[in-house]
Amino acid sequence: MKKRALQSPKIKEPLDEITHLEREERYERIVAKKQTFENQDLRDCRFEAAVFEQCFFLGASLQQTEWVDCEFYKCDLSNVDLTQVTMHRVKFFECKLSGAVCFDSFYQDVSFEDTQLPYSNFSHSSLKHVLFQSSLLNHADFVEVNFANVVFDDVSLNDVQFTHTSLKEIDLSTSRFDQLTVSAEELIGCTISEDQATAFVRAFGMKVKGID
Repeated sequence: MKKRALQSPKIKEPLDEITHLEREERYERIVAKKQTFENQDLRDCRFEAAVFEQCFFLGASLQQTEWVDCEFYKCDLSNVDLTQVTMHRVKFFECKLSGAVCFDSFYQDVSFEDTQLPYSNFSHSSLKHVLFQSSLLNHADFVEVNFANVVFDDVSLNDVQFTHTSLKEIDLSTSRFDQLTVSAEELIGCTISEDQATAFVRAFGMKVKGID
């Protein structure tokens, strides 16, 4: 896939401020500030041109939701169920998605900036034009994921699983990790730093002459 710049959310003001959400509803041109949607069942909702600021979605059910041109600022989405969702032009900034289940979903032009995503699960998903920047992804799962123009920039990736996921054209050189679950075949075409290369050689049971 040809590389291009990440598309930002397209949101035009004014936005209607809301204080509650309901399942299977469509929301367009809205803003929610400091609202709590904890443990709510919000399945099958569609959001377009929506902004969420300092909102709490802890444990919410968001399966099969659709998000187009949306922004999340300092929101807590820990342990949310985002199974089979579609996200197009969505931005997360200084958010928490610890333990989020992002399974079997589609992400295009989505950015995660200064965001905490430990133990999140993106397995069986498709990520196209997605940015992870200055974020934490320790212990996350990317099993059988389709990557296309995905960027990991200054990301903590310790103990991430990339099983059956090709890292071709993925640059991990600015990220940090002690170990990854990945095969040599899946690393073909991946860019890593010199220090990371030494760690991988050791992980695959080889010795580097001249290095203790």
